[in-house]
Amino acid sequence: MNVGGVRQLYAETIGKAAKVRTEGLVRALAIVPREQYVGPRPWLCRPLPLLAANLSMYLPPPQSYRLYQDVVVAIDPVRGLNNGQPSFLAFCIDSLDLGLGQRVTHIGCGVGYYTAIIAEIVGANGYVLGAEIDPELAARARDNLSNLRQVARSSVLTVVSLGLFHAGSIVKEEPLLNDDTPPRLRAGGCQCGAVRYEVSGDALELYICHCRECQKQAASAFGISLIVPRAGLRVTRGAPKVWSRLTDSGHRLDCAFCPDCGSRLWHERRASATLSVKGGSLDQPLDLRPAVHIWTSRMLPGIVLPERTTQFPGEPH
Repeated sequence: MNVGGVRQLYAETIGKAAKVRTEGLVRALAIVPREQYVGPRPWLCRPLPLLAANLSMYLPPPQSYRLYQDVVVAIDPVRGLNNGQPSFLAFCIDSLDLGLGQRVTHIGCGVGYYTAIIAEIVGANGYVLGAEIDPELAARARDNLSNLRQVARSSVLTVVSLGLFHAGSIVKEEPLLNDDTPPRLRAGGCQCGAVRYEVSGDALELYICHCRECQKQAASAFGISLIVPRAGLRVTRGAPKVWSRLTDSGHRLDCAFCPDCGSRLWHERRASATLSVKGGSLDQPLDLRPAVHIWTSRMLPGIVLPERTTQFPGEPH
């Protein structure tokens, strides 16, 4: 079993132990690499009796998989500080009933592992404030969370010293009713310029897909998909044509393209609230460093993924 499979098993087992109901929490547990946050080996791991999801009987022996059990991991052994028990923290996060686009304050975020999980749940259109009283841990969290633009990193001493929160508190904030910040606007179009579009609103996900369908539609090694709200799409010039196909999961996928040059522009599942803009059709090139790579089991020989890349051998759950 590769590390992607181990993370998925870990996420599903923690989800069952914590009786998780929040859509996206199990997926976030499978995506966020715990080893990136707890520091270099050797890892000092210890089980706790709180919710105690037992994964050890399922996992293969390599030491790198020890992190993907229901254990606390030392982040400062001298001071007795640890990363927190996954099943207990999943239970706490689940109690907030978080969703896309929400605002969250995480007091006592430590090295940022659970802050990153919250960030995955609220998506790129959400906002997470991670506050940590310890300067050393705050610096580690700031570095660990630097690729997540929906997370604001802060070393806030006054929050805890004023007694407003206990360390480790996670608070869901109400949306700002007077927040009139204009949504982000992206423009794109086909190769010949006959079809142009605009998409408003922040992206929810960024995928690089190595499946055979994406290789064929891109006529290249992989496809780039930026997931955005369907309501934010507006065609500003021309009229695309649509070709439809069935996906492996049985959904009908509508694929929009230019009738003149044939450039693929976006895909959408019927009755879905989101659509997938083809990355190469955007005027402003995307930063692919935070992208999630999927269907890596069909990745072409010779492609080397960057270190710490989140990847799935098939479709992410």
